[in-house]
Amino acid sequence: MNVYEIDPTTDARWDDLLQNHPQASIFHTPGWLEALKKTYDYTPVAFTTSPPGSPLTNAIPFCKINGFFGKPRLVSLPFSDHCEPLVETDEQLSCLLTYLQERREAEGWDYVELRPKTPALTGENGFGQSESFFFHQLDLRRDLDEILLTTHKNCIQRKLRRAEASLRPGCLRFAVTRVLSVAYRNPPAARSSDPTNQVVSQSHCLPGQEAYDPRGVQGWPRCRQHIDSSI
Repeated sequence: MNVYEIDPTTDARWDDLLQNHPQASIFHTPGWLEALKKTYDYTPVAFTTSPPGSPLTNAIPFCKINGFFGKPRLVSLPFSDHCEPLVETDEQLSCLLTYLQERREAEGWDYVELRPKTPALTGENGFGQSESFFFHQLDLRRDLDEILLTTHKNCIQRKLRRAEASLRPGCLRFAVTRVLSVAYRNPPAARSSDPTNQVVSQSHCLPGQEAYDPRGVQGWPRCRQHIDSSI
């Protein structure tokens, strides 16, 4: 299985891949990659087994980073909460990871870093866990007042009441509702009626995407791992 290097910010097939893959997020979008490029001078790149001219069915995006004193490295993706490999099968993932290890050795990269939400990559093709983080999710299917009641009374509720007291009646509720509606673009009509078949509210999902969790685990902090090839 051959591996091809593409530019996700210019490849016309990239948007179709994001719309069709359930693990795609805001961090995979060309806009986010362009922001990293313009702000930090990182070079966006992606690796795929899909040949040129055929539909793009899988890819792992990275940024090439040149350190001031160290070797160049690949990170998927810097300044991003998470970035799942967009693959269909374990075979595709294994092929891409093997290729990346070979490129790292051949070109002298310092390391290759992945930031998935799932622990499936640990020990795969020489990759090992370097760090782990909590990934928090909030169930937005409930009424706003019910959500606020579940927050910490001292750290959250008391400060919200203090802020609301300094505003006109209803201003805080309107602001919170607007923020949530923009941050989580997943209208109720697009959600599954089966609560076991959807994420509580998928963070950073793309507009029009159905919030979907293939593991069926809902609502609580999850570990996000940095998978590092240098270990």
